[in-house]
Amino acid sequence: MLNNDRLFLFFNKEFPFNKEGLEEFISTFTVKTFRKNDVLLNFGDTEKELRFLDKGVVREFYSSDGREKNIDFHLQSSFITDFVSLNHSTPTRKHQQCLTNVTLRSLSLEKFKEFTNRYQCGKLFIDTIFKELLTKKKMLSTINL
Repeated sequence: MLNNDRLFLFFNKEFPFNKEGLEEFISTFTVKTFRKNDVLLNFGDTEKELRFLDKGVVREFYSSDGREKNIDFHLQSSFITDFVSLNHSTPTRKHQQCLTNVTLRSLSLEKFKEFTNRYQCGKLFIDTIFKELLTKKKMLSTINL
């Protein structure tokens, strides 16, 4: 069953390190559905859950003075959490909106912290995510928009 699970496949492809606790981790997520145009995250919100996009398209953007600037389009099989907000418990500067009907899985911050404290692979996941975010930020900062 897990071999066809998008979250399991994501970890096997993107984070092929120690899988200790992976089945337990995946089974603790809750499935949620949203409609096209629903808002998942608003500027000023603080992330309180880890979110994995199973199906659909989510637009991530900044908004200021009535103007919007797209910064990412998330497609299925990806995490859509603002990890900086989640990890530091600070308000996000981003907005996220569903461009299609969306199915995602979420895990509360408390359960996520419990997992990362219990398993070494949880710590590696966080380290890897932050390295990827820093690399992406550096790449974006070199592009003049």
